[in-house]
Amino acid sequence: MKIRFASALLALALPLMAQDPVASDVEVLFYKAFYLEKGPKDHAAAMELYQKFLDKAPEHKLAGEAAKQQFRLLDATGKTKERDAFKAKYEKLIGNLQAAAPAEGARGGAGRGERG
Repeated sequence: MKIRFASALLALALPLMAQDPVASDVEVLFYKAFYLEKGPKDHAAAMELYQKFLDKAPEHKLAGEAAKQQFRLLDATGKTKERDAFKAKYEKLIGNLQAAAPAEGARGGAGRGERG
């Protein structure tokens, strides 16, 4: 009876032990940064966490997404020098991602929808 119980317990426990942990410490950095960016819109804190993530795990499966998000945040916050330096450093992860075009009103001159 004891052997049957022990073998049943072992059979139930093996799949649980074989699974990966829920999230590693570096993944927690990524998910916190993503939450801060999309939820409360705390871009400064999100950029700091994305950078910590990339410093700790540049080869992680989420590193490409973190680099793209960091690049977009640097662009959105107007930090063009930092954005360009970041792109040069992480070009392999970012690929051919381009900076957002300036808003139409920022260009000046006649735009679409204006009559004159």
